[in-house]
Amino acid sequence: MKLMGYTPDCSTCNYLFLTLSKIGQFEEAVEVLKGMGKAGCIPDCSTCNYLFLTLSKIGQFEEAVEVLKGMGKAGCIPDCDNYGGLIAELSEARKVDAR
Repeated sequence: MKLMGYTPDCSTCNYLFLTLSKIGQFEEAVEVLKGMGKAGCIPDCSTCNYLFLTLSKIGQFEEAVEVLKGMGKAGCIPDCDNYGGLIAELSEARKVDAR
């Protein structure tokens, strides 16, 4: 994008991160996150949510919990949807019994 003279904003970075994550390009998705700061874009609540859900879906639960814990630093307060998503993924992976 930068080679074409376009400077991405947070929404563009979030969309790119989400799309890369959905198609299993996790290393590239992480590079997008790392590049957000270089582009002058601070990860927001959407970024935290996308990262949290991506990590949960690929079974990186410890990392997902760390993102959840760190969401406050990004100015985001985890809500019942965040915790519910984690419980659902843990239950699906048979890491907890959600009954």
